[in-house]
Order: sequence, then C-alpha cells, then structure tokens
Amino acid sequence: MRLVSLGERLGLPHLRARDLRATINEVTYEAHCIATDGRGVIPEAIVYKLLEPHFRIALDPERPDWVKKGVWTAKVETFLEVLADESGLIQPDDDDQYVLPHLTFEEYLAACYLAE
Repeated sequence: MRLVSLGERLGLPHLRARDLRATINEVTYEAHCIATDGRGVIPEAIVYKLLEPHFRIALDPERPDWVKKGVWTAKVETFLEVLADESGLIQPDDDDQYVLPHLTFEEYLAACYLAE
C-alpha cells in the first residue's frame, strides 16, 4: 500500500503538509482567542475565510484572485476532512463551527503562530 500525500489527496501534488502548517497555526490561534468555554471553538465561516487565500495561491500562484469559489472551497473541505478524520486536530460541531478537542495541541499551535 502506497502512502498518498496530502497534496495528492487535495489534487495539488506540489503542495506539502508543511506548506499548510502556518495556515493550521493561524486557524488554531484564532480558535484559541475566541474560546469561551475552555475549548477552541471557531465558526466555520472564519475557518473558510482564513484558509481561502492559502488555497487560492496553491491553486494559481500567479493569479489567485481568478480561482473560482467552488474550486477552492472543495479543496478546503477535503483538507478539513483530513484534519478531522485522520488527525483529530479539528472536529466539526453541530452549530456550523469547529472545535479543537486537544487543548495541548491548540496551545502549542497557537504559540507557533505567535512565534512566526
């Protein structure tokens, strides 16, 4: 069985997981900042807003503004599925939001965002 990279799964074979690390850190930081009950909770709309520019650039580095919404949103959906199903880093919640269930990872990734 061959291991399929994140970039291949997203249909962006040039993209590596480390290319998205800063994006993950940013989403985690935002969730950490708006946490109300001790858990990092972030509305889905904010997650998409944060991920949009990164995926537009990954799809067309020279003309990211030309990338249609349906194209980049499909990539974001796949990315979030991978994060939820395989890493558990982020989980969809029933109120159109995402939850970061692991406080240790949340704090570490938020700190990485601040360090950048």
